[in-house]
Amino acid sequence: MRRWILLCSLAVLSAALPVAAADKAKDKGKDQPKPVTVTTYTVTASERSAGIQAVGQLLADEQVVIRPEIAGRIAALEFREGGAVRAGQVLLRLEADEPQARLREREADVKGLEDRLKRAESLFSQQFVSEQAVTDARQALGMGQARLDEMRAQLDKSVIRAPFSGLVGFRQVSLGAYVKEGEDIVTLSKVDVLKLDVRVPETRLGLVKQAKTAVVEVDAWPGERFQARLQALSPHVDSATRTLLVRALVNNDGRLKPGMFARVTVDASSVGGMLRVPEQVIVPK
Repeated sequence: MRRWILLCSLAVLSAALPVAAADKAKDKGKDQPKPVTVTTYTVTASERSAGIQAVGQLLADEQVVIRPEIAGRIAALEFREGGAVRAGQVLLRLEADEPQARLREREADVKGLEDRLKRAESLFSQQFVSEQAVTDARQALGMGQARLDEMRAQLDKSVIRAPFSGLVGFRQVSLGAYVKEGEDIVTLSKVDVLKLDVRVPETRLGLVKQAKTAVVEVDAWPGERFQARLQALSPHVDSATRTLLVRALVNNDGRLKPGMFARVTVDASSVGGMLRVPEQVIVPK
C-alpha cells in the first residue's frame, strides 16, 4: 500500500513540473521588451547658409503728385497717360496772357526807373541835385527790379515740368479745365529702380548687417528671381512688433510694378562645419 501511494505521488509530481516550467518561461517573456525597428542616419558636417525670409511691398524709387502752384485754365497737356517723360520736360501749360501783360508792364517800369537813375547821377555830377536824390532813384530801381523778378517767377509757374524722369499715370483733369492752386493733375513715378521695405525680427539684426544682396520673387512672374541690394536699416526697432525695417533696391526691367507683393530671401552668411540631422529626429523638451 505504501509503495502504491509513493508511485502515485511521483506520477503527480512528474506531470506538474513541465507545466510549472512552461508558466515560468511565459512570465519571463512578458518582462522582456518587444523589438523596435530603428533607422540609422549618418551625421555629417556641412556648410549652411543662414538665410532670412520676409515679405514686403514694392515701392517706386521716387513718386510725386504733380500740382500747380497757381490757379489757372489749362492751355496744353503735353504728356501721354502711362507714358515716359524726361526730367525737365513740360507736362502742363496754363493760360498766361494776363501774367505776360503784367510782365511787360513791369519791364517798362524798370526801364523808366533805370533812365531816372541815370539822370539823377548825371545831375548829381553837375551838382544840380543832392546825393539823396541819387539814393532815392537807386532804391526805386531796386524795388522795381524785385517786382519784375516776382512777376517772372509767377509766369514760370504757369509752365509745369517733370522734376525727374519716370512714368506718368492717369491725368485727373482735361484740356481747358480751370484748376485751383494745389489741385491734383497726375502722378509721376520713377520705376527704373524700385524700393522694397521688409521687416525682420530684431534677433536677426546681426545676420542682416552681414548681408549685401537678396533674392526677390513676385506672384506675377512665377519662377523668376530678381536680384536686390540692401540699402539701409531703420535706426530704431518697432517696440510693438520687435521688428526692424530693412530697405532694399531692385533693378527693374519694366516687369515689376510699384505696389506688388514680394517675397524676399536674404542670404546673410554661410556657416561651415555644422552637423545636420533630419528634423523628425529632434524631440523638443
